[in-house]
Amino acid sequence: MWGRRELSRRLAGLAVCGVLLGCPRPGGTPNAGAVAVGPVITRLEPAAGPAGVAYPIRLTIEGTGFAPVGNAVRVGPVVLLDVPSANGGTRIVVFVPKETPSTSEVPPAPLLPGHYEVTVTTAEGTSAPAIFMLTPGPGSGR
Repeated sequence: MWGRRELSRRLAGLAVCGVLLGCPRPGGTPNAGAVAVGPVITRLEPAAGPAGVAYPIRLTIEGTGFAPVGNAVRVGPVVLLDVPSANGGTRIVVFVPKETPSTSEVPPAPLLPGHYEVTVTTAEGTSAPAIFMLTPGPGSGR
């Protein structure tokens, strides 16, 4: 019989890496019959677009496990709440935020060209990040 400490350690390990999550067995092979839990992003379309508020970008996030309603989509530092999905929880469409919201009298700050992590969060968990790249906008001289 396991002691209290050993039981807690084993249960914590199951919560992070169990049969349902498909974690590797010793030797590196996934558990047989493993099923992904929570949202999974498989593709961003487009994967890049110009920075600047003058250039709206319609982003399609494809994957699995998205909730019909109430998804939270994070693009870099900006979180979009209550985003619905389509196609049976396999597609989300949002406009890429180009600035961080203001929380005081300071105006919103623009998102600069660079790589930004995109995640989807549902009641089942948060996806691994996919990368969206904001490129210098036309006429930026870069």
